[in-house]
Amino acid sequence: MLASHAVRRSAIVAGVMACWVVANPLLGQPPSLSVTPDLVAPPAVSRSLGYLVDAAENNQHLYVISRRVPGVAVLSPMLRLLRQVGARGRSIGQYVEAKAVRIAPDNRVLVLDTYLRRIYAYAVRRDSLDLEYTIPLPGEMNDFVPNGDGSVWAIGPYGGKRLHRIRADGRVVESYWALDTGRSAELQHLLAKAYVLSPQFDGLLAASIWFPQTEWIRPPASAPRKVPLVGFRPVVARDIPGGYAISSGPAGATYPIRPVRLSDNSVLLQAAVLNRTDGGDVRTLQWVQSAQDRAWHGPARAPYRLLGLSGDRALVQHHDSDGTIGLVRLGSPNVGARHN
Repeated sequence: MLASHAVRRSAIVAGVMACWVVANPLLGQPPSLSVTPDLVAPPAVSRSLGYLVDAAENNQHLYVISRRVPGVAVLSPMLRLLRQVGARGRSIGQYVEAKAVRIAPDNRVLVLDTYLRRIYAYAVRRDSLDLEYTIPLPGEMNDFVPNGDGSVWAIGPYGGKRLHRIRADGRVVESYWALDTGRSAELQHLLAKAYVLSPQFDGLLAASIWFPQTEWIRPPASAPRKVPLVGFRPVVARDIPGGYAISSGPAGATYPIRPVRLSDNSVLLQAAVLNRTDGGDVRTLQWVQSAQDRAWHGPARAPYRLLGLSGDRALVQHHDSDGTIGLVRLGSPNVGARHN
């Protein structure tokens, strides 16, 4: 039976927070993926950062954004907290909602604030970061991927499209992937702004809160290839007077972490069922996708969250807010058998 609840225009944010299963570190991991512990952060670092939102690394440091720290935290290779860059506010260099951090091809550190509609570009200065310039964004972009020419691919609603290539001066030079039609402008905006984006071997991979699928995009193609997520049900989003309604069952809307490309070109995606007012099932789920057949193999439960770094490295966190943070190495999954 589907459980339905009405959502007013300003209330949807309260419904998109995922609750993760608390379990012993690295126990019960799915057999299709090898997760080898490498290093554990000091407890004070885990407490200072809280719930991790995103992470990236170069050959010098790790750069982490979290719900507890405004801006970006700089960590040493040994997971020591070296510096916090940025403060809460709306001026240049300040943050309201840091959402994504990336390393550009020129080694700059780029950080997205989706609320302020800007990307900060930092130069690495020893154990800190110096703000060099700001990329203004045309709308509420939820994630981005930097390009070698200084532009970025950003995902979010603007001009009737969802995917955009934006230059460092903020000019939109390409847009693809039309918004859903047959819905109100407000609901189209809602459905388009909740994607995570990841570069893959032959394009970009997008995953959304609202849809039980991933979508492979190869610009300039405007019609992504959809790959269903086994085990999730679709979410019904419809307009109602004064707002919109979201309906889902016990395995409904997902809250995905950015997909991680593994060493054999397969893709790991972690997601959770939304913590909804109907008290539906909330658990961490994990899929591995084969690059050859573009089909999902899984799901499997996992008692942790993995945020991909470079190569086979990832940050792992075992709880919601104050969980232990560590570095792990990911082994190639066994995707020989499909689970239906």
